[in-house]
Amino acid sequence: MNLYNKLLTQVEITDLINTMNYGLVWIVL
Repeated sequence: MNLYNKLLTQVEITDLINTMNYGLVWIVL
């Protein structure tokens, strides 16, 4: 269960980074 939570956290962090990068692209445009 702990490993699953760690994996889920990594996915959430990756999704957050992708969302931030998408926002930065719009700011640059």
